[in-house]
Amino acid sequence: MKRFGTEDYFSKFEFTKPYQLASSDCESINITELIKMGGGTTEEFLNVKLGYPEMPGGRPLRHEVSQLYSTVNEDQVMILGSPIEGIYLSMQVVLKKNDHVVVLSPAYDALYNVAEHLCGNVSRWYLKNDGLKWFLDFDQLVSVLRANTKLLVLNFPHNPTGYIPSQKDISRIIQICTKYGVLIFSDEIYYGLELNPNNRFKSIADQTAHCVTMSGASKGLGLPGLRFGWLVVKDPHLYDQLLSLKTYTSMCAHQTNEYLGVMAIRAAPQLLVKNLMIIGENLKRAETFFKKHESKFTWLRPDGGSISVFKLNEGSADKFCHNLAEKFGVVLLPILHMGFEDQFVRMGFGRKSFSSSLEVFDQAMDSILDF
Repeated sequence: MKRFGTEDYFSKFEFTKPYQLASSDCESINITELIKMGGGTTEEFLNVKLGYPEMPGGRPLRHEVSQLYSTVNEDQVMILGSPIEGIYLSMQVVLKKNDHVVVLSPAYDALYNVAEHLCGNVSRWYLKNDGLKWFLDFDQLVSVLRANTKLLVLNFPHNPTGYIPSQKDISRIIQICTKYGVLIFSDEIYYGLELNPNNRFKSIADQTAHCVTMSGASKGLGLPGLRFGWLVVKDPHLYDQLLSLKTYTSMCAHQTNEYLGVMAIRAAPQLLVKNLMIIGENLKRAETFFKKHESKFTWLRPDGGSISVFKLNEGSADKFCHNLAEKFGVVLLPILHMGFEDQFVRMGFGRKSFSSSLEVFDQAMDSILDF
């Protein structure tokens, strides 16, 4: 399988450089805080027995997750060892050699690389922008579909752009997939992080049964260390196939995560409010920064999630980001690693350290002449 370019890049800089501006997650909390937010007690947690939970996940946790949706029941939820496991399981079960896959792009590496490894037949459906906002090109989508197209891979709110389509556009995607008999895999890891309360993203799982939806606690809830994720699958046969394959990966989730997962879902409203406040404040700082440096960068404000991208008006984003990390300790992600043009850079807004890191980035711009 192709190397995971994004993680290879982060392995060089994520834990060695002090100023993190590419982080995709939100501000985290500790276990004690999480249990308190979720209405539990540390005594309950310490008394969790470390036996096997059910393979699809404990019923209490699956019930809590199902409540995040309007048309999902606990028997349609599968708890994962980590969110990325859901990508691997789904594509292994659904895809066969010579099947064709369409991936909304740019995309998180796994959404493309696993499909490419399994069937070797992947087309990208690229997001477009007009310099002010992102949008979907439906003519392009229809043009890349084939008779053997098995899967359309979506991701909203989108990583790395922060784009959220209108409900009209989502309905159009579902209509096209229904017409062509294409299953949707919907990565909704940023579910709940809409920046405009009037532009809520309705889960694909609540709009069609012909999909597999993946989400988790890593991004919007700011709990990546919990490694807690889930799939929503309404087709019982497909659910059974996924569960069967899961016996060869994680088998079942961690018993401690069963308890902490319940706390996370119960605390989700508080965690989302906290993190949206942090993102909102950081976006204001970003607006000031990009206005100051508008001769160098073009920034497209996100609709949701804790990330977005900006474009270098000149030069290579890969070279720019490497120089910035090596010389100034400021980490940004060139999304060349996500299959896009070498002019775009991902920035993350979910952490409290954003302000101090942005300040160093601002100071560094006075010293950078060769990009």
